[in-house]
Amino acid sequence: MINRVRLPVAIAALMALQPLAAAGLSAAAPDQGAPAADPSAAPSDKKPDVAQSEADKSQKKICRSETPTGSIRPVRTCHTRAEWEAEAQQGQANKDQLNADRLRQQQLQTSHG
Repeated sequence: MINRVRLPVAIAALMALQPLAAAGLSAAAPDQGAPAADPSAAPSDKKPDVAQSEADKSQKKICRSETPTGSIRPVRTCHTRAEWEAEAQQGQANKDQLNADRLRQQQLQTSHG
């Protein structure tokens, strides 16, 4: 019974340390051989450029959960802000084209009938 409890705890501990290992960091205390912080790498007091922060925002992924027609299972879709805006513009253009085609079809039907 004890082994059944220890294994999940050990797995949870390993999973908790996995991000540290992937980043090349260790769980050791800083005084146990970890290199000291480089003072030249300290963040500066300067504010980031507005253009740089806006560029970062435009590259940030935005995820949405959408349920496709005919399905009950939502699908997660991730795009940048620019990609979402381009998709919305394309959808609006498609809607406008369909409305124009429908109006043209109605005009043809009323003129011939």
